[in-house]
Amino acid sequence: MDGGIDAITYSLHAMVPEAAEQALAGWVAGTSGASLSPWGSHMTVIGRFPLMEDADALPALMGAIEESCGATEPFAIRLNKTAVRRHRYESSRMIVMLECDGRTDDFDRFVQYRAGLASRLASLIGPTDIRLLEEEYVPHVSLTTGIDERTARRVARSAEAAKVDIRFMLSRIWLYRHEKTTTGQLGTTPVQAFRLGAKP
Repeated sequence: MDGGIDAITYSLHAMVPEAAEQALAGWVAGTSGASLSPWGSHMTVIGRFPLMEDADALPALMGAIEESCGATEPFAIRLNKTAVRRHRYESSRMIVMLECDGRTDDFDRFVQYRAGLASRLASLIGPTDIRLLEEEYVPHVSLTTGIDERTARRVARSAEAAKVDIRFMLSRIWLYRHEKTTTGQLGTTPVQAFRLGAKP
């Protein structure tokens, strides 16, 4: 996917619980340059992808997600490692992320879960977008939008000083739909939540 917003795309996310969202909002309010997603702080499981052009593609996608989630029990995850990363689509911009430490069991559980889900979805998305499922991915919550590097470094230092830390049970993931609106912006709407460990 080239990062354009003309096509309808989908994505999968774990939403940050309300208590953690409120704590983040308090830190953001006092930190210039920091920001939260307008549709709720979230940990991306699989980023935006188009479906194959097939009338049955969306039901097949939802069925695959439900089956994959049902085969995985909820698990705890902790995001407490601040990192500054280059923006995927705007190479001159940076994003501050709160990541899961790669040396923890949390990280291993997430990677295992994501790999199983990705294998179920691989046949449902376009061939040029398979890389979104195969590439190495670090679970995270974004603490900024795309900003300049100097500001990003300052925001990261602030997050470290404040010991920003998110812990929650990953018990459900949300499927979201993304579509260009009449104003030219990218509209994001929830489609359905899927509970981990829920048997059909």
